[in-house]
Amino acid sequence: MDGSTEKKLKILVDVFGDYVTEKDERLFHCPKCHHRKHKLSINIDKGVFQCWVCGFHGNNQNLLRKHGKPEQVREWKALEGEQSKPLVRRGKDNRPVVSLPRGSMVLKTGMPDMHSKHALAFMQKRGVPYNLIRTFDVRYCDKGFYANRVVFPSYDIRGSINFFVTRAFFNSDMPYLNAPVSKDEIIFNELFVTWERPVFLVEGIFDSLAVLNSVPLLGSSMSHSSLLFRRLVEYKPEVVLMLDNDRAGKKGTAQIGQLLLDHSLTVKHIPYTGKDPASIPKQEIAKVLANRKKFTRLDILRKVLE
Repeated sequence: MDGSTEKKLKILVDVFGDYVTEKDERLFHCPKCHHRKHKLSINIDKGVFQCWVCGFHGNNQNLLRKHGKPEQVREWKALEGEQSKPLVRRGKDNRPVVSLPRGSMVLKTGMPDMHSKHALAFMQKRGVPYNLIRTFDVRYCDKGFYANRVVFPSYDIRGSINFFVTRAFFNSDMPYLNAPVSKDEIIFNELFVTWERPVFLVEGIFDSLAVLNSVPLLGSSMSHSSLLFRRLVEYKPEVVLMLDNDRAGKKGTAQIGQLLLDHSLTVKHIPYTGKDPASIPKQEIAKVLANRKKFTRLDILRKVLE
């Protein structure tokens, strides 16, 4: 048992009391069903727990948040951070080169572990077909700081990983955890962008999977100092704004639209119903994308007033 595991085990004992060992499992008393026997299996390496009586399951950090003290949660997070913080180094031209979370594995069918099955079920629920999972090299983590998360790598124009987005496939206080790199330094998956064609700007990672030749902003704004803005000014493609239909999305559309118009780019936008591009039914997406309209300075005012 390494030092980190030993410290984590001490935290668990302080919170849940004594435990018994059966084969490779550490079994505690379940805080939900309060069964008289030790039935709560906590896997420290994989970062998950499950009660074999009531089915209570999830992420170890969430379990500690609910039943432990704040200082115990902080200590646990610090221990996991020590184990699996991604390495960021600088390549040529000071560009970021990022290592994926330690232990991340390619997400594919036929894997025997339950984590991959949960991850695939989550992606299916979000409407992402298997061919896109393979095309964009989607992965998952079964242990460490990023346990129980789907991992979306970003490849720069040279084919190096420069960023990643992770999304929890169980309930989490932090649904998204990203690489420790500023989004202004990267263009998410620039390797897959064709600048000679219309480029769609969307907010999130799932929106970008729904819309071909799109770039996720990883938010609803774009800085004039960002690499993405510099690349748009350099190549001057037709830029199509397709942000979410909420207040932040409309404000972002106005801000980005004005920035691009000020630099003489051709800007269009797509009026659509629904919350975001990822929610548009697949059989309708081509028709929606074809319905793009010219974005003018009058549209900026409309978005501000909406």
